[in-house]
Amino acid sequence: MYKLKIDKYIVAFCIVAVVGLFELFFLLPLGIKKLSVLHKKIDKIREDITAVEKEWPHKDAYIKNIENIKAEIESVKNKIGVAGQESHLFSFISSASKNYGVEIKVLKPQELKNLTATKISVIKYLPIDIKLKGQFHGLAQFLDYLQNSEYFFDVREITIKGGYPYDDIEAVICALVKE
Repeated sequence: MYKLKIDKYIVAFCIVAVVGLFELFFLLPLGIKKLSVLHKKIDKIREDITAVEKEWPHKDAYIKNIENIKAEIESVKNKIGVAGQESHLFSFISSASKNYGVEIKVLKPQELKNLTATKISVIKYLPIDIKLKGQFHGLAQFLDYLQNSEYFFDVREITIKGGYPYDDIEAVICALVKE
């Protein structure tokens, strides 16, 4: 029988070549891809650190602003009436009108209209037809008072009819209500 002569150096070379080619075509691209991903993460962390270093001296002001914004949000939430309790709004309007010498001739709600829905509740607006009689200065102060009052009122339409000594105003004011 014929004996096959295998040279140890050629076998070792072939094994090293196969392992080297495997590393070159499979492991090296994976390593480069991982390095690329790590480099992007490092750049992102550097940007975040730079932003923190830049903004850190202002953190107390940011915290104070957050508290102010939370208080403002709470104040706005309290200005929104509750659906089904519109009589509170009408009572508020009626009692406030007396402080400004304004006579309410008509105070008639329209149909509730959708405005927006939040995670907490559905906000609607309630248009209210209102006819007022009084001196112009008192009427203007009364409407200004409503817009800056404890409830949210927005004057949408307004018609002023001049007369002496009293003027007439027809307006549509909208109140926000939540369900």
